[in-house]
Amino acid sequence: MVLPSQNKESDPSFVKKTFSTLASNPALSYGDYRWKRNSVVRLQYKQSRRTLLTVLATLPKKYGNVLEVGGGDGAWTRYVAGKSRAVDFLDISPEMLTAATYNLSAYPNITFMEGDLLTSSLEPEKYDLIMLFRCLEYMSIKANAIQKCATALRKNGILIIVTKNPAYLEWEKYSGGKRIHSGQISADDLRALIKEAGCTVTGTYAATLGTQLESSFSRLLWNVIHAILLVTPRVVGESLSRRYAESFLVYARKD
Repeated sequence: MVLPSQNKESDPSFVKKTFSTLASNPALSYGDYRWKRNSVVRLQYKQSRRTLLTVLATLPKKYGNVLEVGGGDGAWTRYVAGKSRAVDFLDISPEMLTAATYNLSAYPNITFMEGDLLTSSLEPEKYDLIMLFRCLEYMSIKANAIQKCATALRKNGILIIVTKNPAYLEWEKYSGGKRIHSGQISADDLRALIKEAGCTVTGTYAATLGTQLESSFSRLLWNVIHAILLVTPRVVGESLSRRYAESFLVYARKD
């Protein structure tokens, strides 16, 4: 499998080509590659899932209309689809949409749409929940992306964003030199954009947490710490997360 040159800018066509290539690998599905190929990414999946479910547990039992942006092969969609009236699933890669359609065939309430958030037409005030899971870092104009989501949310609608942390201590190990990961945004800057778009940030959590995760002891230790931080005062969790979280989750409510 040969990926596009990592020296190119992370423009939409580059992002589309990269993920289409990953989704087209006949030997390994994207979901297996991203979340199952080794013990480190398996821990990251476990922690991400725990964080998402913690946030979803604070929401109403039914989500109404949902938009998932950059849903990839549908790894996270199943956690909201069964409780939603309808889900619009938007992704830039047709190959990812093919994989997602197969993986999510049990949910007839999902509409799959190919497109780039920044150039797609979204109906104002249509959605009760919008979710961007590890895709914001690939968007060139983040303020526009956030504003577009805010406009598409109904009053009191929920915005959930999971994205990579540029201050992560081991950033160079996992993302350094890869242009596709060069568009990361800090939690402070993301919260500021969300506020400017007319939403109130409700919480910020470490979606994945830990360093030196090749060690089984480190994985065990960080997994316990991650679980504890989800139920501790937010200021404690965020202080530790600033350098030790590979990615973070921010969720907000439209004013």
